[in-house]
Amino acid sequence: MKVLICLFFLIVFFVQVHAQNYEFCVLGKIGTALVQNFGSKSRNELKTGDQLRKNDIITLKENSYLGLVHSSGKTIEIRKSGEYKISKLKDELLGNKSTSVIPNLIEIIFGNKSNMKDLLDSKKSKKIYSKGSIERSLDVEQFVIMSPKKMILIGKDIELIWSKYSANNKYEIKITDRFNKTIFTKVTEDTLVKINQNELKLEKDQYYFWKVNLLSIPQINTDEGYFLFMSDSKISEIRKNVEQLQKNLSDKETPVTKILLAFYYENNLLVEEADREFKEAIELSPGVSDYKELYEAFKMRINIKR
Repeated sequence: MKVLICLFFLIVFFVQVHAQNYEFCVLGKIGTALVQNFGSKSRNELKTGDQLRKNDIITLKENSYLGLVHSSGKTIEIRKSGEYKISKLKDELLGNKSTSVIPNLIEIIFGNKSNMKDLLDSKKSKKIYSKGSIERSLDVEQFVIMSPKKMILIGKDIELIWSKYSANNKYEIKITDRFNKTIFTKVTEDTLVKINQNELKLEKDQYYFWKVNLLSIPQINTDEGYFLFMSDSKISEIRKNVEQLQKNLSDKETPVTKILLAFYYENNLLVEEADREFKEAIELSPGVSDYKELYEAFKMRINIKR
């Protein structure tokens, strides 16, 4: 919950002037880190989601780690033990000059304030949607889409996956266009179909809808999902934005920058790219549970049940 409060703070930072009193927010933490706030003689344990002012001082103990996000959107990781002044960290990060970032960077990545409620709600509900509870829900629902229901694709291929109803069943999958015209249909005993945009001659920047039903009992079917293959011009725009984000966030790839990129991709419904960035962030810092929790919340939001 703390990490999502941090993300909320970042959004508010770009909207409310008074939030400029803060320089950094703690996105991830391992081990022990202490903070001495300006005007205080005591040092308190630093927690994920805490906000740091320019006159604060932090102390990182041995074998500890901090992932910080600056109010500009730039990121920094601290892995070496020692004492750090926030004002100095800021100057080193920004090079004592203003940084050029995409306008409203954090708002672009995380959406508006109302979207944060969904992030918080999904995080609160994470324990409810454990693997066992998902399996139990499938026993009741029997027949559901396992892929994200909403997808925008940069590549040419897509996998459409659904749950198994029961043994020895055949399924019929149908893909229709926005005019409800059937574009593709297939009968299969599998619970996965791979679709290629070129083979089916699907138009770009047009939504297509898909649903699966039992061949023997068509009335038993899944909910409807939909997907879109992005046009070359929009792909180019996305890639330019990502390059600009990477340039302004950090000089190198870090778990923190990957988490921010993951939210940018998710905000554009590019779930495959978002999924990849979350996984790579976790691989870079497998001991940071905050990043794993954000990934689990992401999977819940986009309806990945596998």
